[in-house]
Amino acid sequence: MGEGGAFLAQVTDLVNSNLGAIEDTLDFVRNDILAQLQTIKTGVDSFPAKEAAIRAEMKQRMEDYVLGLRVVADFNRLIKQRIYDTTALFTAAIDEVFDQINLTVREVVREVVGGLDDKFNEMLGDDINTTMFTADIKGYAKIRNDSLTELRLDLKAQLNVPDEMKVHVFLLIRELNSENTASVCLPSSGKATEVTMGAKDIAVEWLFPDTSLSIQAKFIFDADMEGMPLRGFGGGFMLEGEISFAESVKILKLGASVMFGKDEFYISAAAGVEVQGFAGTGGIFLGRACSIDPFFWDPEVAAVIGQPPFTGMYGYGEFWIPIPTLIGIPSTCLFNLSAGVGAGAGFFLEGPTVFGKMFLGVSGDVLCIISITGEVTLVGLARPTGLALAGKGRFKAELGWCPLCLKVEKSILLARENKKWTRSVK
Repeated sequence: MGEGGAFLAQVTDLVNSNLGAIEDTLDFVRNDILAQLQTIKTGVDSFPAKEAAIRAEMKQRMEDYVLGLRVVADFNRLIKQRIYDTTALFTAAIDEVFDQINLTVREVVREVVGGLDDKFNEMLGDDINTTMFTADIKGYAKIRNDSLTELRLDLKAQLNVPDEMKVHVFLLIRELNSENTASVCLPSSGKATEVTMGAKDIAVEWLFPDTSLSIQAKFIFDADMEGMPLRGFGGGFMLEGEISFAESVKILKLGASVMFGKDEFYISAAAGVEVQGFAGTGGIFLGRACSIDPFFWDPEVAAVIGQPPFTGMYGYGEFWIPIPTLIGIPSTCLFNLSAGVGAGAGFFLEGPTVFGKMFLGVSGDVLCIISITGEVTLVGLARPTGLALAGKGRFKAELGWCPLCLKVEKSILLARENKKWTRSVK
């Protein structure tokens, strides 16, 4: 029996099991209407003038009686369950289709690339036995009701000409709505489409050894906008690794992101530099953002600033100073400590919100057999009830020479709310 036959059987069983109650209700309705008509016949001479009102009253009485039947409520539950099951089956079917598409695309890529490999290896000769190109494609789709809310495709590839080069390319399409985006960041229709594409962790050793580059571009579209549907666009990059200049200057990281549009307009940048043992990192944000993405360089602040939008500015700087160099003695394993200090502040017009960040740290070696690391980070927000603080600390010490060394490691969580401190040590 198919799905339609099974549903018909359920409805038939439901009606048959409540047939007595249905017949009793119909008899009651018929007698009630006859009684009302008898009253009209004996007591009212102008029936045609009140015909419409009388018909409406009779119809309402019949609806009230019928809708009050238990079988009607049971039938509504049956319909809702059937719709839920059908939606679940539909969603599962869509997921299965995308899985099959993924498998098919992978097979096609392998077939095409395999053919190219064969031709390439024939051209190089029998002494070369390498794979020129390999790839793996994955993806998923999220569907709610009749709308595609999110679609993602990831391509991970490896190119071996002339050296090994890996790349991770992605495409993400999201529906922005009131559930995932602030209403002030949406068009009048309440919906927009966000398209993000880019590449992650691209090895650029051919340019700088031990470095990787991530880049992306983002576009916001409004389907209801007349003419050009583009509502905003932007992009960003992040370069991580070590880039040396003149043997004494090193760039440890470099990143930036920008956005231009009706709802978002900001610039955010961060950098990390080391000069003769003195290291500094920092970043700045200016403008209006509808997500925490522009705070990619400061996850501690991104975790506590609340929900977007954010309109304002934020800046943070952190510096590490080698203590032996500061006091004029050479750095050796007997005494090689660095002290770190950081501070930042910002404000957002929403709220308004004023906040800041503090950092203290120490790291290095003492007496050639002791290694220590200690860090404390606090983020504070000014609220009507007072200053609220959230922070974490980490302490680690090693005695001896690893892997035979003795290790001690502790972490602490700090919080201050309503003028009260709470601490948790792990």
